[in-house]
Amino acid sequence: MYPNFTALPWAASYGVFLLIGLVLWWWLTRVQAKSRELDCSHIDLLAPLIILGGVLGSKLFGIISPNDIQISGDQYIVAGRLRLFGWILMGIVVLAIYCRVHGISFLKTADVFAAPSLLAIGLLRLGCFMGGCCWGDVCVSPGQSAGLNDSFLQTQIHTFGWVSGENNPFAIEFPAGSFAHQQHMSCGLLNEASVRSLPVHPVQIYESILVFALFLVVWFGCRKTDSTHGQKCLMALSSYCLVRFLIEFLRADNSIILRGLTFTQLICLLILILTPFLWATIGKKGSAVDL
Repeated sequence: MYPNFTALPWAASYGVFLLIGLVLWWWLTRVQAKSRELDCSHIDLLAPLIILGGVLGSKLFGIISPNDIQISGDQYIVAGRLRLFGWILMGIVVLAIYCRVHGISFLKTADVFAAPSLLAIGLLRLGCFMGGCCWGDVCVSPGQSAGLNDSFLQTQIHTFGWVSGENNPFAIEFPAGSFAHQQHMSCGLLNEASVRSLPVHPVQIYESILVFALFLVVWFGCRKTDSTHGQKCLMALSSYCLVRFLIEFLRADNSIILRGLTFTQLICLLILILTPFLWATIGKKGSAVDL
């Protein structure tokens, strides 16, 4: 965990990875636009609009979704969180409005943003790992997890004991003062003298690896210019939703709100349910009509 770079103490590592991700996202989207014979000036105008709209969407999602972590009856607050799905969904809305106003293809334009957006998300998760946010479930022995008497708390931070044992080779520890360390202290799993968190799943790395793989699949798939407009975007969105839905089971930073699922998982589930309908709609002959 390196929340700041030593040579530049004012530069948060999360912010650096976010900035790198956005720059690459803009540049690769322009590359895709050229290959699809879209005017790159639209990308240059859209990029800042989508970023601003995304920030607004993430904040709105922060209002309507749980922004705290329930810990033994108390609230462990994580303020100022960026809700990624708020960013994504509001970004799609901004894109649709822009395309309608300027009379360009929404589905075709959405396709050029698909693969670069996955790359940006993968880099963002590396920033999360460096900053210590979005941490994973504890990897402990049954004796250590026995202190988690609250069933909701058990589900939140130690969902699957069979993949979260004390001998997990991928587990890592975060230093004192990190979000994971504070959570484990609040749960009573650590004493005040502890200098590191309990071992946890590096879910940020898990997600980065999977999303980078999706990026490669969608990136090379996007080179097939004869494909139906919108399918690449929908493939990117639905595949990320599937990855995120599964990864959420191993994340310890989001509250359980319904039948063992987090708010983010419910959003993913809704999108996945709608995916076959959307795929059939845009896949019909003549359905590549610009929306």
